[in-house]
Amino acid sequence: MCARNVARIGGIATKQVRNNQATRSTLSRECGAMQFGRVLVVGLVLVASVSLVLMYYDAEEIEQDASNVAGQPQDEKKIERAEEQAVIEFETSDGGVLQGELFVPGEPARCAVVLAHGKIFNKESWTDQAHTLQKAAACVVLALDFRGYGDSKGGSEHDPLNGYALDVRAAAKELQSRAPSGVPLVLLGGSMGARAVGMSLIGASDAASVSKAILLAPPPFERAADMEAEKIVFIVSQGDSLADGVRRMHTESVKSSLIEMEGNAHA
Repeated sequence: MCARNVARIGGIATKQVRNNQATRSTLSRECGAMQFGRVLVVGLVLVASVSLVLMYYDAEEIEQDASNVAGQPQDEKKIERAEEQAVIEFETSDGGVLQGELFVPGEPARCAVVLAHGKIFNKESWTDQAHTLQKAAACVVLALDFRGYGDSKGGSEHDPLNGYALDVRAAAKELQSRAPSGVPLVLLGGSMGARAVGMSLIGASDAASVSKAILLAPPPFERAADMEAEKIVFIVSQGDSLADGVRRMHTESVKSSLIEMEGNAHA
């Protein structure tokens, strides 16, 4: 009886595997190159974001962060210790109104992370990464929609690149106001979002204090040497068309480090 059941289960499993393989084959034929690229980019960003945020917080650092936060008073705007996910609105310095998705861990936050999307993405593109950071790393996370995306609206700044930088600064200040006092602030952006993160760190006396900035294949921007953050990390695929520009900005920014990945996937 057991043998027959095992054989029967094995047959069902084999049939399921074949069905899954057929489904994957059909999807592969139907998906265009752009869709495949979107999935690939999201996967790479997930690995990079979670790995790098955790990389910079070893056990001793996390314990120290937690002890610093424990004895500090919390005002009414500070987040509660209940895991949640909510869409919020906040203003930019030029009068814009942005939307972002806030992810709050169910334990005292060890870090605060702003996620800045690329040109063909939006705040929802970060949902998987945000959940991982929220649940596995106890980070409070804010994924923003840049002006012109979703229901986010810009203000008086007409240059889109400068406007995106203002958006990152606004998201960073909003998240810092909601996170427990003293937790490190990390800015992480992909492609267009990475450039916005980098530009947000230049000449901003009123900007939030940034512990780490992680820039995934940013298009070139000027004054990379003037970025202000405790740690700056550039990441780019060796075959990315933007790789040379990223290497140049890394060379200019003495505070930065560079991670080059195999392949040619962007961001």
